[in-house]
Amino acid sequence: MLIKRSCLRTSACLVAMLCLLTIAKADTLNFTLSSPQQTGLPGTTLSFSGTVSTPSSNIGAVFLNNVGTFSSGFLVLNDTPFFLNSPHSMAPGQTNTFVVFTVGIPVGTPVGSYPGTFSILGGSSPTAFFSLSTASFQVNVPAGVPEPATMLLLGTGLVGISAKGRKRRKAV
Repeated sequence: MLIKRSCLRTSACLVAMLCLLTIAKADTLNFTLSSPQQTGLPGTTLSFSGTVSTPSSNIGAVFLNNVGTFSSGFLVLNDTPFFLNSPHSMAPGQTNTFVVFTVGIPVGTPVGSYPGTFSILGGSSPTAFFSLSTASFQVNVPAGVPEPATMLLLGTGLVGISAKGRKRRKAV
């Protein structure tokens, strides 16, 4: 009876080690953004395209199940393009290039640089949510250039102020 229990425990440990070894040898995914640094003015939306590929050395298909995102500051990150454009799973050696996400820059966003990350979650099954790959991006918001009408309004105001000042000096 003692020998049977010992053999059973050893077998269970072996099966567990094989399962862990298979999990540890998870298939990989490569993810790069085409233009990770972009510049946009407040009120605009930027599109980030990327390439997702699986090495041909992968054992089986890799499922792309979800995303994890982080953006700092005022940016509005929209991951809907990923779910519309990405394949549900990728076979070994497969490559896809598509619009991955968009970033909206709300009106009133201060001038500056805003970093962020975009992670693809998934694994060897449709229910896996491991972090497969992460790409960093940066959105630069420059100082806005005044519209010509704004410059005309400013110039008209300055002319009016100087004319009023001259009129006062002549009256005195």
